[in-house]
Amino acid sequence: MRWLVQYIFIFSIWLGFGLAMNARAQTDEQKMESYLASAKSAKSVDEKSIVFCKIAELFLVLDKDKSLQYAQQAYQMLPENGSSEANTYALITLGKVKRVHGQLQDSKKHLESALTKAEKIQNQSLKVAALNALAHTYLKEDRKRSYEFIAQSLKISEKLSYTEGKADAYEVFGDWLLGENPSEAISQYQRAYNLYRAENLPESRIRMLQKIASTHLLYQNDYPAAIRNLQEAIKMSEILKNQRLLAENLNQIADVHFLHLQDYKTALKYYFQAYVLTQEYDFASNGNTLSASIKGIANCYTSLGKLSRNQGLGEKAEEYEQLFASYQQAYRDLDAIQRNVAQFKKQQESQAQRRYTMANPNLSSPNAEEKAELRREIDRKSENIDQLARDNKISALKKAELKAELKLEEDNLNLSLNQKESEVSQLEREKDKKESQIDVLNRQSEQKNKQIQNISAHQNIWFIVLLSLSALSLLALLFVNHSKNKIIDQRKTQINEKQSFINRQEILLREKEKNIQEGKTRLVKANLELDDARTENTLLIDLINREIVPPMKLLFSQGTENRLTPQVLQQGQQIINLLQGIYRTENLPDTLELQVSSYSLFKVTRRAFQRCEALMAQKNIQLNNQIRPYFFVNVDEFYVEEMMTALFYNVLKYAPNNSSIHIESELIRQDGQRWVQTTFTDQGKNIPANMMQSAFKKFNPEEARPLAYSFPYIEKIVKSHGGQAFIRPEYKDGLCFVFTLPETHPAED
Repeated sequence: MRWLVQYIFIFSIWLGFGLAMNARAQTDEQKMESYLASAKSAKSVDEKSIVFCKIAELFLVLDKDKSLQYAQQAYQMLPENGSSEANTYALITLGKVKRVHGQLQDSKKHLESALTKAEKIQNQSLKVAALNALAHTYLKEDRKRSYEFIAQSLKISEKLSYTEGKADAYEVFGDWLLGENPSEAISQYQRAYNLYRAENLPESRIRMLQKIASTHLLYQNDYPAAIRNLQEAIKMSEILKNQRLLAENLNQIADVHFLHLQDYKTALKYYFQAYVLTQEYDFASNGNTLSASIKGIANCYTSLGKLSRNQGLGEKAEEYEQLFASYQQAYRDLDAIQRNVAQFKKQQESQAQRRYTMANPNLSSPNAEEKAELRREIDRKSENIDQLARDNKISALKKAELKAELKLEEDNLNLSLNQKESEVSQLEREKDKKESQIDVLNRQSEQKNKQIQNISAHQNIWFIVLLSLSALSLLALLFVNHSKNKIIDQRKTQINEKQSFINRQEILLREKEKNIQEGKTRLVKANLELDDARTENTLLIDLINREIVPPMKLLFSQGTENRLTPQVLQQGQQIINLLQGIYRTENLPDTLELQVSSYSLFKVTRRAFQRCEALMAQKNIQLNNQIRPYFFVNVDEFYVEEMMTALFYNVLKYAPNNSSIHIESELIRQDGQRWVQTTFTDQGKNIPANMMQSAFKKFNPEEARPLAYSFPYIEKIVKSHGGQAFIRPEYKDGLCFVFTLPETHPAED
């Protein structure tokens, strides 16, 4: 029994696929004829309602009024409170059509009712369709709710692997993202395009290509990308033999060349191709496309006229302006016809639709024989193009290109012809055109009859092929079942091999963990050794301070009995300051115990300078002290003087002979408090940018510029007073050291 069910399932898949392929290869006219025939042969009201819904969806792009009529009929022929799939489908279709007509409240009501019915009958595909339609309806009014519908639709589609529903959801999501994130909207459109391609829905793919091109054009100004997508849409429309879609895409690519690239001649070529195509199918479905083509042609001619006049080509500009006037009048006539579509069938052969050119009265006219010969030549070319198209030697797009070139040639010819033709000749030409149209209609009727016969024969062939494929599928299933046990044994072997591999990996992992533990032990040991070394370093520094510094102070003191020169005394004092700085930095507490009061920063700086004045005289270094005498700071005088002395010694070590030191201060406000900011610059070498941070480290393995531990010592004193100390890396003439101290008013002293 199980094999029988599988056989029926596979057969139904193949049959449905074949019928779907056959339906999707039809043009708009063929689809309409097929739907009408299905409606006549429908055996139940539900079937007829579903067919009417499909007709309504097709008319959405052809005739919105007829679309609403069919949608309402599809809904009204069913029971009002019915909950079948047909009722749900009719409500969804009616909601979509009313949204296009701008009746949003009715659309929401119908779609929400359809969503309730789909949940009641547990039809997930219809539920996805209702959610997507609701998301589109709420898109502008309530974006949050629209996003919730999109998320629900995607979740259900993923669970059911419902590709078409997922593609519709991605399309609506792209519309949702369009205004905020155009790049992400293009990504969603591309996802929808790929899914439509998987479901073989070429018209939906063309719609996605148009949306992608529009997004590239309007939001990103990416004209090459827009043109590439529209050209791809043109190729697909040509394969479908759908002249409506082909003409729409040609008009769009012409708009890109006209509006954005100002390539008027290329735009004119595409507008003419669209115009030729729109003349070959029913006006009710091509009125807007034909109007767009004629208006585009008129705009191209007026732009070419302006361009020629700017270039000084007055005669050429007049020719373009005459062509513009002719097509502009044709556009007005066609617009008047569109406002009264009911009367168009009677006026289809009128001069308003065919009069797209007028003669140039300023040009000389040839005689009647020459005019007749020229027109016969154009008619022969047109007939040759039609014959090539009937023999399938050229495609519809190629035919449109040739007819467009012929139309341009005819426009140029009309500029040199005088239109004073007799009424008899006009009537004869109209008669010939009508007879030609009758012949074309007869040929089209014969072709349609042949197509109907071919479709019937093809369906029989499909049925035979599907039966053969079903038999082959059954044999394949038997073979798969026979090989199943062998595959299971192979998988067991593979699992055993993988388990063995996992065991080996576990052994290697344990070895690595052991190595890591040993490394951690070595690291702990190294840290202990480092702590011991630092302890020894501290003891050594303490020993130097206790045993070496006092004798050196005695040796280099400035007593009366000391016969050392001032320079030697200065150098000795520098060594003492260095050793004391090392000791102070090493034993400096985290927080200094300050005894602050108000002091003149100028006086403190001068006392620090006097302590190293002899060394500055030896190197002939000049001090330019620009600190304001009236700047008072709230500091510990001892530490600030020590800091300035350490800074002077640091500068003197690296400043070249015969250079200068510049000190200046200014009053700043920061965090609601007043500060005195002091800038200390010299003409020595600056500290490299990659070593700025290391200059303030107590243990610095690299030589930057600090004199022993002076910079960490200075920074500790400044920060203890609440200020900041830093080095400016952009200063190129030497070192630029900046620090801030809290300001106080002299009256507080």
